[in-house]
Amino acid sequence: MSLRNVQVFEDDAPLIRSCPQLNRFRLLQEHKDIMITLKDGSFLYAHKVILAARIQSLRNTLNELSLSTPTPAIIQWKDASQTCAAMILQYIYTGQLEVDVQNATGVVTLARHLQLPHIEKWVVSFLLDRLNEENLTMAWNFCQSLNIEPLATACIELIKETFQSFALSELFIHLPAANLLSLLRDDELHVAEEEDIVEAISRWISVKNNVNRRSDLLPAIMKEIDWRRTKPQCRKRLFESGDVAENEECIKRFYLLEQWIDRPLTRGVSECPFRKSNRGRKRLFLIGQSRGGTEWLLQPYDANSETDVPLFHVKERFSGAYASVDGTLFAMGGFVRSMWSPGVHEINLLNHRQRPRASLTVPRSRHAAAVVRVNDGFKVNKWIAVCGGWNAEENQLCSCEIFNPRQNEWRHLPDMSCRRESPAAVAVPGSRLFVLGGYNGRSYLSSVVFCSLSSKWEVTGVASGGEFWKTVAPMSAERACLAATYFRGCIVAAGGWNGEEYLSLVEVFSLPDAYRTPEGQWTRIACMQQSRRSFHLLACASAIFALGNAKDPEDTVEELAPSNDPSVARGGGLASWRWSLKRQPTAIKSIKGAVYALF
Repeated sequence: MSLRNVQVFEDDAPLIRSCPQLNRFRLLQEHKDIMITLKDGSFLYAHKVILAARIQSLRNTLNELSLSTPTPAIIQWKDASQTCAAMILQYIYTGQLEVDVQNATGVVTLARHLQLPHIEKWVVSFLLDRLNEENLTMAWNFCQSLNIEPLATACIELIKETFQSFALSELFIHLPAANLLSLLRDDELHVAEEEDIVEAISRWISVKNNVNRRSDLLPAIMKEIDWRRTKPQCRKRLFESGDVAENEECIKRFYLLEQWIDRPLTRGVSECPFRKSNRGRKRLFLIGQSRGGTEWLLQPYDANSETDVPLFHVKERFSGAYASVDGTLFAMGGFVRSMWSPGVHEINLLNHRQRPRASLTVPRSRHAAAVVRVNDGFKVNKWIAVCGGWNAEENQLCSCEIFNPRQNEWRHLPDMSCRRESPAAVAVPGSRLFVLGGYNGRSYLSSVVFCSLSSKWEVTGVASGGEFWKTVAPMSAERACLAATYFRGCIVAAGGWNGEEYLSLVEVFSLPDAYRTPEGQWTRIACMQQSRRSFHLLACASAIFALGNAKDPEDTVEELAPSNDPSVARGGGLASWRWSLKRQPTAIKSIKGAVYALF
């Protein structure tokens, strides 16, 4: 269901329950000795002793006031409206804060002025939960004015997901150049075609700026567009626009990129004059046993097409883990020829070349893998983390290791606090790695732990700085053989096995941050149509897919997407989405691996 536009927050022991008479003094304006003047010329009354007890930042000011006169002493909240000030005063007297969408930003501003950080956290969490395209402009302007990082991050994620509609908005044309460049450098920017970006840039450049001409920034912007994926007509339209045609640096850069595209034989060893982007080039790939025999295949999968074309044969690998880095697929560990294997195999999805890579330090199966992105300030490094599993001695594992594809090297991470067979692993922004659930040899787990990796770890090979693995809020059910993925700022965990039955349960985890609960929070959403274990959960641009199962049929696919049912409430995010069965792959009868990768 959709979230209400009003929410009530309260202290652990709100005053309204222990001492309701205080609020009656406020409402009846009895014994008032303070008058608070506000920005619109209005005022509110309060009581010195209560303000001093509840707002520490006002104590010195209140101590200096003289109350000997028959009229109330005056303090000023000159930037606060009467409505927002009344909401804060209600909290001061009751321990309860009622927040609404219209006044949320004003309440945060006043809370920061009064140094009430817990109120700021409450209201920012309220805004984060309700962030959507309709209030994006308000939220963006607000977080920029007060430097509220979690809200700014959430706005950027929403902008990336809705870029094609965002590019038509008023906010886009006023976006600072630094933010625009940051968006263009992100391969997760959701666009159908690279030409959509060119059209958006043309619109952004056309806005006149009193400080400088935006066309002067175009050379830097042009470096971030993959011109290989644009048509000559598109490039010509931008080149012939007035602002561009008058810029000598732009003319030179256009000449270089046209030469590079149209005359490949003359490139030599010259550097490409633009960044080769991977935007919009990702597809689902499935690995498993073919329908016509025992061999294993790798095939792309498109739920909206009628057939699939297998790419090539791959090696059999039961209970292994798969991960993709750019256009390369890595198959790791598992059972190979009925034996535990530490082997790692690399498959280039672009040219179909295959080769062995450095082996895992420990043979393992039923382990989890995730790709962690770490920004060192100059480039984004992508490492593959492998966690938990089951070894050749049939023991559950607590060990973890991480692979650097550039150096072809595995290194140990600190062990988790408990053994986890068949857990799920998910990497999220901020270089954080979460490990969920599993089986420890005695019981099924609901616990969730995470660690934070940094570029310093890559240099030293040592994880340091306090407790490495930290515990966050557990899932609502114990389970192993589950699947999980990161989608639109949250972790989605689905399915699994609890020792008695296959599960269709799906939960969404709101990540820990300073403005919500420090341990995060789990919320159940619509169950899958089928109960599943030992399957794969992949987030694509605008949907989530559940692929495969450990019981027949092992080739079923479901999609989680916005519901078309008019009876389902809108605006509730994933809570309003529903699962639907999609067609089965035509070439594979048993899905053993799946990745969302460049192609």
